[in-house]
Amino acid sequence: MQVRKHQRRAARAPRGSEAKAAEYAKVAGLKAREADRRKDWCEKTSTMLARTCSPAPAV
Repeated sequence: MQVRKHQRRAARAPRGSEAKAAEYAKVAGLKAREADRRKDWCEKTSTMLARTCSPAPAV
């Protein structure tokens, strides 16, 4: 919800203002955190699956 709030604020800010740039910077930071969170979950899940679901070693 914060992303949409900052996007709305940026849309209403005067064109070329520091406020508009600051709001878009906040949006970019929030989206980067979301992407990092998704990537981290994927890496942790794939590691867990590889460790727990791998076939038994050949004897």
